[in-house]
Amino acid sequence: IDFNDAVIKDKTSEYSLHVGGNNTLALGILVTDKDDRIEIDAGRLSFAVRKKGFNFIDGLAVGRQRVIPAGHRASPYTIDHNGIQHSAMLDPNAKVEVEYASQHRVVIRASGSHLSKEGRPLSRFIVRITAFQGLPYLHVSHTFIIAEDTSKVRYRDIALPIPIEGKTIAGDEQGRKI
Repeated sequence: IDFNDAVIKDKTSEYSLHVGGNNTLALGILVTDKDDRIEIDAGRLSFAVRKKGFNFIDGLAVGRQRVIPAGHRASPYTIDHNGIQHSAMLDPNAKVEVEYASQHRVVIRASGSHLSKEGRPLSRFIVRITAFQGLPYLHVSHTFIIAEDTSKVRYRDIALPIPIEGKTIAGDEQGRKI
């Protein structure tokens, strides 16, 4: 059994399972695992994740409203102390897979390296994107893994950009739009 519930401090929840009656089961989440992408339809939310050229979320809609465009070039990245950008999109060996799927929840896991245009790695990443059936939002976990000697390399920027239809929204360490 897999379901969502709110946890409230100092409250006890009681659950019971009843079989039969006139209950109608929800259709659940539709996961389509293609050669080049994974497509998710979670009811109120649908999106895709590219397997090659990982760009975080490659198109997302809430209901009929397109929120993130497909085919965008934004991707998780780092910038080193020399100003060189290293992007997850440039890793030809990045792995994108369905880590967990049930009727109520799906987890997409992407892992790989942030590479420069010349193919030099700077750091690694693990991104987990979790969708819940019937909910209009995602849970995202972005794990950034330092893979270089920090006495020789410093990080100027670490980002998981989200291109909202028509613009990319980013913020500095104080949360101000940049």
